[in-house]
Amino acid sequence: MNEHIRQPYVMSWNLGIQRALGRNNVLEVRYMGNRSVHQWIITNPNEVNIFENGFLAEFNQAKKNLAINAANGMPGTFANNGLPGQAPLPIMTAAAGADVNTFMADGTFITDLNNGAAGAFATTLAGSSTYLCNLVGGANFSPCGSNAGAGYPINFFQANPYNSGKATGFQNDPGYGTYHSLQVDFRQKSWHGMQFDVNYAWSHGVVLVENKLSGGKVARVAELRWLHDQALRTFDRFGNLNLSDPSRRIARDDLHALPMEVVDGSLRERGVIGRGASRAGLVLVPVLPVGRLAHAGRVRLDLRVVRL
Repeated sequence: MNEHIRQPYVMSWNLGIQRALGRNNVLEVRYMGNRSVHQWIITNPNEVNIFENGFLAEFNQAKKNLAINAANGMPGTFANNGLPGQAPLPIMTAAAGADVNTFMADGTFITDLNNGAAGAFATTLAGSSTYLCNLVGGANFSPCGSNAGAGYPINFFQANPYNSGKATGFQNDPGYGTYHSLQVDFRQKSWHGMQFDVNYAWSHGVVLVENKLSGGKVARVAELRWLHDQALRTFDRFGNLNLSDPSRRIARDDLHALPMEVVDGSLRERGVIGRGASRAGLVLVPVLPVGRLAHAGRVRLDLRVVRL
């Protein structure tokens, strides 16, 4: 945990204007906003890196190689055959070692390429002693022994390769959230036994909190910066992120007071409710205090009307 971690807090603000429309109606326009800062997030400094080391760019090139080979009658391989648009894959070639052709035709890697799973591809390389040692060599990484390797640094994929395959949690406070909303509300007070409220809200919210991007943790501070930069453009590509942007909402709430006959604890004219629901296409939900039906006589039965 960051020994200087800060306490999270939320700032809120709002502004509203009301205007009476006649004797019984009012229109209100409101702006509401808030911002939360210093939300606690667990990052993983030892996550497999695909950004700064250039692996992501090579992964995308491997996808191109695969598609070009398939279009030229050589499906099932992402090897560089010198065709227009293809390019060498130095990281993958080094990881493959002596058996490059088998590596370039590996079904698991091809599935990762087709699915755009660059992280899964890199994790396989980082978690395999064969592939990792082919990259870094025994001179840089003693567990590789006599394997000369290609001389890549031992932290090419992970900050601590001795802890390969394991997460290193670090709790910090880079999380945040912002919300802006414009709301319009039209209300009518009770008039001839009826009152209703119609409101519309347009909103935009961005939240960056602990999520499922990396097994329940945001991966790395560098990735957090990237997510921040992309916040207003490409959050939809991460289906599992805890991001919320309900942009539009409209709701109506009606309350009708209908005179109903109550005799011996039961309602008369129940058909009125049924006919009303049928004609209007509404659901009428009675709102009546407990015990009111215990007394004979006339009462007013409030019905909450919810449009389907």
